[in-house]
Amino acid sequence: MGSVSDTAADPLAVEHESRGLSHSTFAAFRSKPFTLLWANTITFALSQSIQQFTFAWLAIEIGEGGAQLWSGFTVGEGTLLGLVIAALGLPILLFGLYAGILADRLDRRLLLFGSQGAGIAITAGAATLVAMGSLNIWGVLALAFVLGSAVAFGMPVRQAIVPSLVPPERVLNAS
Repeated sequence: MGSVSDTAADPLAVEHESRGLSHSTFAAFRSKPFTLLWANTITFALSQSIQQFTFAWLAIEIGEGGAQLWSGFTVGEGTLLGLVIAALGLPILLFGLYAGILADRLDRRLLLFGSQGAGIAITAGAATLVAMGSLNIWGVLALAFVLGSAVAFGMPVRQAIVPSLVPPERVLNAS
């Protein structure tokens, strides 16, 4: 049996033997489209957190001291906050499977741009309604659900687009 120096080593096998950070750890970033997607994902995560915080704050501000959802049914601030957070997250549960199907069948780049554009439009619409003073709890719930739907359709695209942005031998490194 030959020694390691006698045989030609597979570069991918050698880089995984060390199990630590190495030059190949960030090899996927050599692909400019992947680097741009990564930067976009970081920006998206920050903006999504800000949007969630803003909608939660709106629920607390509008529902200060409780709010009447319909005749004879009043709920407190905490319940309103929970309803808004649920409205943001429920579309992921409801539409996640369908969004994955669309990510496989449609142009992923357009679907990603569309979902982000929809999120921007929804947020701008909410800001306009707040500035006009015409946003009630039902409006906050509806906007939160629509915003959650835009996020739900963008999430699978971010995962499905990676193999088309990096060379095949770097897909696991980029995932």
